[in-house]
Amino acid sequence: MAVVGPAVEVVLVSGCETLEDWAAPVDAHLMEWERERMARFVKHGDRARYAAAHLLVRWALARSLGEPDLALTLDQSERGKPFVTGPATAAEVSFSLSHTRGLVGCALWPTAPVGLDLEAATRRLKVVELLDTVLSSAEREQWDGAALAEGPALERFLEIWTLKEALSKALGVGLSVAPEEWSFDLDSAPIQRLLALPDEFGDSAHWQFEQTRSPEGHVVSLAIPNPSSDSVPVEWTHLGAHELLAAMG
Repeated sequence: MAVVGPAVEVVLVSGCETLEDWAAPVDAHLMEWERERMARFVKHGDRARYAAAHLLVRWALARSLGEPDLALTLDQSERGKPFVTGPATAAEVSFSLSHTRGLVGCALWPTAPVGLDLEAATRRLKVVELLDTVLSSAEREQWDGAALAEGPALERFLEIWTLKEALSKALGVGLSVAPEEWSFDLDSAPIQRLLALPDEFGDSAHWQFEQTRSPEGHVVSLAIPNPSSDSVPVEWTHLGAHELLAAMG
């Protein structure tokens, strides 16, 4: 039986929308490539959330390792996924970042790569037009059988969508695998069971999924590779932007 390992640490930060708030810590902590990538975002809110997420991983890793003065160096993969290049103690910890309107998040786990995704429940989506793109045929049958009303349909759709995004991040495949190629059991609430995924990714039963809501109602999904019958514990921390700003100096 595989060892479950330590808890996954997830930190969610609300209210990171004002770009000016992050100017000083960005100059102090972010690397040149991060600042360049941040500048590519057209909207100020998107830049602010990117900045907050990349500052958050520094704070979260320093807290997790018990090294408040930890100075991280980061690089990015060909797919644009950031990863730690130093120091070695921090590079051993997997992390996953996600940000959307009103919320940024970071998940840490030293055991294996995890995936975190989140979406604002206030997003205006035409769910019906997206179902055939996001759902597998098996999921579509369950969806049609549930006959969800308009409000619950959006929330349920965001649960499925964020789970698939979190899974793709944990596997490191990004958008190279279409979401309809894996299937979740939609009959449970919250959704916690993966029924099928492409063979090259192993056993669909060897995954643990967790979902929660932010204080503002965001849908938050976490994918954890776990072949054990015991659940990996998850520690959730919620902060306001002012608390992260104060911590980053």
